[in-house]
Amino acid sequence: MDNWFLREAGSTSRPPFHQDLAYFDFEGSMCVLWLPLEPVTKANGIAFVRGSHLWDKLFMRVRFADGHPGEDAQTVAGQTYHTPPDVAADPDAFDLLAWDLDLGDCIFFDMRTLHGALAEAAPTETVRRFTLRMTAPDGHIRYRGDWAKGERAVFEAAGDGEGDAIAGDFFPRLWPQENARSGAA
Repeated sequence: MDNWFLREAGSTSRPPFHQDLAYFDFEGSMCVLWLPLEPVTKANGIAFVRGSHLWDKLFMRVRFADGHPGEDAQTVAGQTYHTPPDVAADPDAFDLLAWDLDLGDCIFFDMRTLHGALAEAAPTETVRRFTLRMTAPDGHIRYRGDWAKGERAVFEAAGDGEGDAIAGDFFPRLWPQENARSGAA
């Protein structure tokens, strides 16, 4: 799945600290490619909570408009979703990673990693980011909760449902396995 993000010059909103996994009805080994479409400094880029993907915790979705969880902590299909920590309120309490990036640089990270923006200042220029979410062959559809029903309806309309592999026409392969074995492009 790909996304293109735009933050207009003067915008007072910023990406809250969140975990991508809770936004999607997917499970398995998954990562995100984060690619800035212009140079990024640590101050206006994205920061990651080191090791948060290993906490064995799922966090509720966070609304990007106001930075608050969209739902209260709850258990869905046997999995508990916690309220995410407010990293931006006390960044010194966390081991944060951030980098200056040039065009062509990118970051790969696990979808369970807490990440967000620390900068409170409004950008003076419009900034754009591209992300691509990928899964290993173990990826499958797992319903997360009613908060994801809008996204779920899209792939259900394509014939994909709970427990199905993330494969097929609706979920194209970035690099088909048969090509990986033979070395063909």
